[in-house]
Amino acid sequence: MSKVFDLWNEVGGAFGPSGREDAVREAIAAIAGEYIDDVTTDALGNLICRKKGSGKKVLFAAHMDSIGVVATYIDEKGFIRFSQVGGLSWSDLINIQIRFANGTRGVISFEEKTPWREMTQGNLFIDIGAKDKEDAERMVRVGDFAVFEAQPFTQNGVLCGPYLDNRIGCVTLLLAMEQLPETVPNDVYFVFTAQEEVGLRGAGPAAYAIQ
Repeated sequence: MSKVFDLWNEVGGAFGPSGREDAVREAIAAIAGEYIDDVTTDALGNLICRKKGSGKKVLFAAHMDSIGVVATYIDEKGFIRFSQVGGLSWSDLINIQIRFANGTRGVISFEEKTPWREMTQGNLFIDIGAKDKEDAERMVRVGDFAVFEAQPFTQNGVLCGPYLDNRIGCVTLLLAMEQLPETVPNDVYFVFTAQEEVGLRGAGPAAYAIQ
């Protein structure tokens, strides 16, 4: 169990919203290189790890990316309006802590006195503690992506943290490739796919390319 937690610490916290999986990919590649023969990245950003064999091709996949938000507008008060990256409901976002790639953190809040039945995502904003628009623009730019921020922890042998879907799948594949023998009968591929949360974009092209 401890190995799961160790790998999670390396992979789980890496910044990787859909389309911005670079940090996750680098973390996984650094670990996988010890166990397999080839590590490549395709045009979509999928990480393809291969253990060469002469038999049939076998593919295992888990996606690297996570849902998140992207800054679309900064108002005069320094609040950041945003759009979703992946499938989210506005009601799931209120009071959620988020983190941008540069380390800037914020909390998602909503316009005061908005009737709950009339609430939409358009009433939400990210508060990064900026004094005004100019102050906010020194920390965040329109187009910057952010992910949910929560401190992972273990309790009673159970791992709790953000993005267990599907980073724990990535950890599982790393543990599987570690257990492979020196030679394998089949041609084995471990694919860590990109952009799953915005339409399963990476998995299909990776499978076709390997086929």
